[in-house]
Amino acid sequence: YTDSERTVYHFTCPQDSLRDALDIFAQFFIAPLLLEEAGRRELESIEEEFALRQNDDDCRLLELWRHTARRGTPFSRFTCGNRKTLGGGSSEVFKKLREFHEQYYVGPNMRLVVQGVDEVDSLQALVVDLFQNVRGDPEVDIIPSFTRYGVPWRIGDPDIAKALDEEGNVWKEILRHDTGPEQIDVIPAGQDGACLGCVFRVMPLQDTNELSMIWQLPPQSKNKNSRPTDYVTFLLGHESSGSILAETKARGWTTGLYATACTMDGFEDNTACTMLNLTIVLTRQGLQEWIYVAGMVFEYIGLLLRTEPQKWI
Repeated sequence: YTDSERTVYHFTCPQDSLRDALDIFAQFFIAPLLLEEAGRRELESIEEEFALRQNDDDCRLLELWRHTARRGTPFSRFTCGNRKTLGGGSSEVFKKLREFHEQYYVGPNMRLVVQGVDEVDSLQALVVDLFQNVRGDPEVDIIPSFTRYGVPWRIGDPDIAKALDEEGNVWKEILRHDTGPEQIDVIPAGQDGACLGCVFRVMPLQDTNELSMIWQLPPQSKNKNSRPTDYVTFLLGHESSGSILAETKARGWTTGLYATACTMDGFEDNTACTMLNLTIVLTRQGLQEWIYVAGMVFEYIGLLLRTEPQKWI
């Protein structure tokens, strides 16, 4: 699979087939065929996937994120691909594909992990034997990073931005604009990334009512050991007495709730930011009272801010 910043190839196999499987796998990077016929079959698969995505509400919401992101950032790009964007399967596309492989599929840009029952020394010897012909080019270094692009979404309202700036303890990146690292500019709400603090109403294709609340956080890769987002999403998504779901459900407003962060797709968790997403399934009454549901969420977050972290969690 390919996420926003990296491509991952993985497989499992019986232990007695490990050498043969790794030998085949190594050839993907040493001498791939990259046949046009196979490429055209893959293009058709991509086109079919694109057609399916058009009727998927989650994918449509992802496109809203893309459409509202700051122009020039990777987040504003088309996230799926189809026959049209990939050149309709022309020979020029496959030429570019081979050039891409030649340029970037080199040793310094790749990492390999092999897990097996053999001793580490035996596995290492096997890897060295099979992968030693992978091209090495020390001049190539494209460690994936969105950091240089900045965050995709910022606060456009100058009064809110100024108040938050004066309040302190606010991630400065969400207050800035491209015209200067310390300047707070006016950006029309909902345009060019000025979407923090905005409400978007989306007409779903499926028979469902949901409230999605999204927070843009600093990138969380450096916190992979303490995992604070897991702590927060665990509490936000809890279903016990006194939880957000229990209280809103008792009022007939909701039927379900889930919170996520640091997903594996790279769009919600990357080197520029991490997106924390709280999705609440609303009843018809809850759809009318969504503002009160959102208010209860912020009340709960206020409670968490006033409470010391609990070790048992």
